[in-house]
Amino acid sequence: MFFNHRSRITCLGLFAFFICGSCFAQKWWSFQTPTRPEIPNVQNKSWPKNPIDNFVLTKLEQKNLQPAKSADKRTLIRRATFDLTGLPPSPQEVE
Repeated sequence: MFFNHRSRITCLGLFAFFICGSCFAQKWWSFQTPTRPEIPNVQNKSWPKNPIDNFVLTKLEQKNLQPAKSADKRTLIRRATFDLTGLPPSPQEVE
């Protein structure tokens, strides 16, 4: 497709209007100064091990759910091996 000089200027003008014009109209998240949110209070104080757990537990409590129990060593090894290799672990790997 051939463009003459006038249509190129029009295309560039429209491009600049939509791209650059919208840059100034919006507050982009990447240009915002990061702020540390307040850590939410939870009912089950024994479960959170770090501040991020408080955010997860807050959502669970809002939906009337409980966190799952911690998995044992054998289950964790099986999950990791399946994720990394796609195969079940050998008995030696589980031990």
